[in-house]
Parts: sequence; C-alpha cells; structure tokens
Amino acid sequence: MTQEISSTVLPYDYDDVLDTVLDIGCRLLEAGAEVRRVEDTVERLCLAYGAHDVDVFSIVVLIGVTVEGPNGDHYTQIRKVGNIGNSLIRIEKLNALSRRLCAAPEDPWEVKDEVKRICACVTYSSVIMYVSAAIAAGGFAMFFGGGWADGLIAAAIGVLIMLINRHTPAKVNGTLRTFITAFLSGAAALGLGALIPGAHPDMIMIGTIMLMIPGLALWTSLRDLFGGDMVSGLLRFVQALFTAAIIAAGYGLAWLTIGGIL
Repeated sequence: MTQEISSTVLPYDYDDVLDTVLDIGCRLLEAGAEVRRVEDTVERLCLAYGAHDVDVFSIVVLIGVTVEGPNGDHYTQIRKVGNIGNSLIRIEKLNALSRRLCAAPEDPWEVKDEVKRICACVTYSSVIMYVSAAIAAGGFAMFFGGGWADGLIAAAIGVLIMLINRHTPAKVNGTLRTFITAFLSGAAALGLGALIPGAHPDMIMIGTIMLMIPGLALWTSLRDLFGGDMVSGLLRFVQALFTAAIIAAGYGLAWLTIGGIL
C-alpha cells in the first residue's frame, strides 16, 4: 500500500507506538477479524504514526511487524495471539478507534487504556445470553421435528451450556471445557428425555448441539482461504473440525454411558 506520510518525528517512543498498534491487531484477531484486514489495519496505523516502511505478517496465533521509524531506525515486535472468539461489537469499536487514530494519532499509552476498556466492556448482559441460548436450543429442537416437551427441555439445557461457558475458570483448557460441556448436555438430554413422557432424547440432543457447533469459525476459515490467506484459513479450518470432533466425542460418550443405563 502506498501512502504519503510526514517525515516529522513525532514525540512518542516508537517502541510504545508499535506495542499499542500490535495490541489493536491482537484484539482484532481475538475477536474473529479477518487476517488480511488486521494486517491492513496495523500497516495503516504504523504509517499514520510516521513509519516509512511497514512489513506485517499475521496468522491466527501470531502477528509480527517490522517498520522503519520516523528517525530511520528499524523496529520489530512479535505478539502471540490469545484465545480466538467472535465479537462483532468489539471489532466495530476497534475499527472505529483505528480510523480515528489514522486521521489524528494520539498518545500510545492513552490508546492502550482505551483498548483495554473496549475489551473489558460487556457486550451483552447475562439475561440476554441465557434467554438467547434457551430460545436457540429450544427452537432448533422443534425445528428438527421435536415437540413442545423437547423444546422446553432443550431450552433448559441451553441455559446449562451457557452457564458452563460463562463461569468456567479461564485457566481451564478450552478443549476440556468443550468436551465436558458436550458430555453434560448429552447426559442431561438423555436423562430428562427418558424421565419426561413424550420427550425424544435425539431431538433434544440435536437442539442443544447446535449451540456448540463451530459454524462461524468454519465460515471464517473459508473466508480466509478464499481471500488467499492459506495458512490462517487452514489453521482455522482444522481448529473448527477438531472442535466438532470433541463435541461429537462428548455426546457420544454420554450416549454410551447414560444411554446404556437408561
């Protein structure tokens, strides 16, 4: 990308500038942003802060940048990306911040504080999350052929799934959490389906499993692949398939253990 930049040396430590810019890039990746757009954002921000040459490389788990600063020195920083999720609201706020900084650069430390506030902001209340999970799980159970009893049971298990996801300690491995959630929801579907007359455990399980399927992650991987980011696309694709396999294993174990008893 070619862009005219000022040769004036800005009154900022350029290591701080690069650290702040990578903060924004990492948070965008963690929120599920497209790799190519993250690279473009980082490049534009560096140019806005006076860099003369910018080289950015990013994949799902890593982002690195080398720039020639306003004083002619070269700076390099690499950052490991944390857990990948999906938050369109966070992406929107970070993009708005990036556009503002490109128009008028601000003090890097103040920007870092704003990035922290954006990432700490609660996007949806707990009530909305639980109600949405209940409606989604119950709706899918009925959509795929279940009755009202199946829908209500699936809705209750949907609340359980959301409860586990929101209150599991951050130190717990994500793969283990997914497996435990799948096992418990499958066991609950089989148990309640057997106890309540007219309920169908298979319809209940179909409704609840739809809350856990990594559909958005799979779509994001295809988006990266078709966009030419082969490494990031393949990493996301493998991650989505592995998550789906873990979910299937959890439900399968519940079927083999609880289903055999019932």
